Amino acid sequence: LVAVNGNGFGGKNPAPGDAPTSVVEVDLTAPSVHSLDVDPADKSGALNLRWRVTDKNLPVDGVCLSYSGDPNGPWHPLADKQKNEGIMLWPLPREVTPQLYFRLEITDLAGNTTRHDTRTPVVLDTTQPDVNVLGITVVPPAGVKGPAGN
Repeated sequence: LVAVNGNGFGGKNPAPGDAPTSVVEVDLTAPSVHSLDVDPADKSGALNLRWRVTDKNLPVDGVCLSYSGDPNGPWHPLADKQKNEGIMLWPLPREVTPQLYFRLEITDLAGNTTRHDTRTPVVLDTTQPDVNVLGITVVPPAGVKGPAGN
C-alpha cells in the first residue's frame, strides 16, 4: 500500500525486495483447548479444575468457566478472566445437582471464540450421611477424680 494525500502526493511505489513498512495480519484461527479436566470432589467438598488453551493472539486472562447440571444448559458462571493455563479449586455450592458439566470459553484478541464442554458429567456424592451412635464413654473433666476416688 502506498499512502497519498488528497492532491495525489505521497510515498513512492515499493520496488521488488523492499521491506514492508507495516504488516496487517488477519487472524481467522480460533483458540485451541488442549485440556479441561475436573477431579472429583475432595473431602473439603471442592472440585479441582485444570485447563490449558493456546493461540497466537490470546489475551492474558481470557478464559471463562461455567457449569450446568445438564449438557444443554442453562449454564451458570463459575469464573471469568482466568489465565490460559490454570488450576482452580472450586468449593461446591450447596444447591448443585448430583452431576455437573463444565464449559470453557476463550476468545482471542481477533474475536475468534472457542467453546469446550466436558463430554461426561462429574458425578457428586450428595447423599446425606447416616450417623449411628454405638456407645458413649464418659470422660471426667481434668482435675475431677473418678468414682473410685482415682
